[in-house]
Amino acid sequence: MTEAEFRFRHSELIELYQYVEMRLKGIVSALLCGEEQSWFKLLDDCDNDPLGILISKLTHCQKTETYFGDDDIENLRRLKDRRNYWCHKCFTAIGICASFSSKTRELKQNKLGKTLTDDLRKAKECEEKLTEAFRRISKEVKLVENLF
Repeated sequence: MTEAEFRFRHSELIELYQYVEMRLKGIVSALLCGEEQSWFKLLDDCDNDPLGILISKLTHCQKTETYFGDDDIENLRRLKDRRNYWCHKCFTAIGICASFSSKTRELKQNKLGKTLTDDLRKAKECEEKLTEAFRRISKEVKLVENLF
């Protein structure tokens, strides 16, 4: 994998992680909204929450088990750990880190390229599942009616 390919895929992965965070903010806000707090207010309240806090809030929502099983929550936790690696460590971590041949600009560690591709696939799948979950939740909690 060339440096350009690696950096492009890395950017795609970070984008997907941001979508996952956005979806979780919407889901948590939808599960908690009601007559006392609007979805918009709750969405604003969790705007700066990191992924770990959002997952924690999700696990504490009373309605969560209707939409997410234990495996789903565990997958979100693993995704958070991978996100932390790709955002904070992949270029600086001790051991395997992204480095490129000075002559060919090829990634020196093929395993890292495969891991990036695998994590990209998993992030896409997660984002798609969260999108579908938000659709179901927003219909069931009548989010459109509670927006105004």
